Amino acid sequence: MKCNRCSHGFRALLVVIIIAGANDSLWAQTRPPWFLRVEAGQAEPHNWSDKGGWLGIRVARQVDQTGYLRFDAGIAYSSADENFLTLELGLEAKPLPLAVFTPFIGASVGLLTEPEFGGEVFRVVFGVAVNPRARAPRLRFGVQRGRHGGVSGPHVFFGGIEFPLGRGAQP
Repeated sequence: MKCNRCSHGFRALLVVIIIAGANDSLWAQTRPPWFLRVEAGQAEPHNWSDKGGWLGIRVARQVDQTGYLRFDAGIAYSSADENFLTLELGLEAKPLPLAVFTPFIGASVGLLTEPEFGGEVFRVVFGVAVNPRARAPRLRFGVQRGRHGGVSGPHVFFGGIEFPLGRGAQP
């Protein structure tokens, strides 16, 4: 015996999924959005120095309509090893921008200041972002490896949240 009630429920669910998908497709056709990232973690500026807290704030702009690439600019501060501060410009790639679990990889260049050094810093970052639904803030977890003044560091383990800003914001 066929369950009509189950069949109607399934059809209704299918219609809702199609409408939601169409809405996300239309949303993706709007202008590229801006994002605000707030991240915190633990930093180690050198292999021989003490670890300490780390806080980073970045503003990112989606480069294309696919969501694969974003330019970003940020500032980070750490209490590790007599404190350090970085100012950076970077590029980040997300091969699966609309997936619930989105891997990311990025690189940046900038300036680092600490008591014994002031100069260039290079950074690579990789991790995963968790996006429960489109246009919602996403959680980010990652690792960054850096190099400054000819030495390895700062190295950071972090977690954070990324907020879409303005109309047309999508992951």
